[in-house]
Amino acid sequence: MSSSKRIPAPVVLAIHGLASPYIPELDPQETLRRLSAAPAILAPAVAPTSPAPSEALTIREAAARLHIGRSKLFQLLTIGRLPRVMLGKRTLRIPSAAVEALARGEGV
Repeated sequence: MSSSKRIPAPVVLAIHGLASPYIPELDPQETLRRLSAAPAILAPAVAPTSPAPSEALTIREAAARLHIGRSKLFQLLTIGRLPRVMLGKRTLRIPSAAVEALARGEGV
């Protein structure tokens, strides 16, 4: 099986393994051809509500921009003065626009 530069062979085989019960006539070459023809499927999905990485701040970055400590920042998050975007169980980011608005005194 030839592999595409964009799609590694293990990925093609994994997708083929998932699709083959539903499309028995599908072979690995056909899977690769179909995947290559539909690059939008392979693009990472980004939720429309999540900020872009350059627009999201870590706790430390947000606290530094507001000139407050991390504890105070967590208080602001807890009472809802700042929104958060959860990236996992314990990983979160704060939209920079919300931090800038709070710093200007506009609130969120």
